[in-house]
Amino acid sequence: MSLTRLIYVIAQTIDGNALRQHLQQRLPDYMVPSYYMSLPALPQTPNGKLDRKALPEPEPDATGTAYEAPRTPVEEVLAAIIAEVLGVSRVGREDDFFALGGHSLLAMQVISRIREAFQVELPVRVLFESPTLAGLSRYLEQAEKLDAPPLRTLDRTQPLPLSFAQQRLWFLDRFEADRHLYNVPVRVELRGTVSHERL
Repeated sequence: MSLTRLIYVIAQTIDGNALRQHLQQRLPDYMVPSYYMSLPALPQTPNGKLDRKALPEPEPDATGTAYEAPRTPVEEVLAAIIAEVLGVSRVGREDDFFALGGHSLLAMQVISRIREAFQVELPVRVLFESPTLAGLSRYLEQAEKLDAPPLRTLDRTQPLPLSFAQQRLWFLDRFEADRHLYNVPVRVELRGTVSHERL
């Protein structure tokens, strides 16, 4: 559990939502913890240092929202995708992706898997605007299916078109000739008898 996802509070009881709102006013989003756990005291080793291994893992409902199971097949698939990416056991309909520990890099992974599973074009901003299963499900109902062109065999008797990476290299070579930016010299030491034919 990363430190940005979990914070331990020394108190008998804690209002996770109030604490989250308080921190959101003072910290950037990526620093606001997702889980808040109250402990009577921090566990210590026999020599008085913090015993990190003895700190408890957060409960599934540590985000402060009651669990509500997915209602539709679409929500079930979304829940499985998000649970796998975040490494959590379950995701409820109204669980906030970012409150569960999500961030922008994980959001891109989720969006990529959703595109693959549902064959829809989905911008990353959708997850920021609708970070729950219910919200994503509503968006998917209106999203357009990807219309991929049919695969066809290319004529191999003619020169093949350059890839985007090849076009970029060609352009740079023409733009700055004789710079040798992509030439990487390597020294290789061979031992034994060299077969000139194989070399």
